[in-house]
Amino acid sequence: MDKVAIKTWIINNIPASVPLAQKANWVAIDLLRHLGKMERPLAREIITNYWPELAKEIEDNYPHHWS
Repeated sequence: MDKVAIKTWIINNIPASVPLAQKANWVAIDLLRHLGKMERPLAREIITNYWPELAKEIEDNYPHHWS
């Protein structure tokens, strides 16, 4: 998955009205878990740059999905 595909997946699959904790769960379980080891750093960079509060929530609750 490339940068555009990762951003598009998040925009299309994570409604803005969903609470932050649920967003983090969905991104960690439905996206990060299915990315390869080489794609996860790119996903982390994108999420950190565009959705810093989401990145913090993932770091706090699902850190093992980053690596």
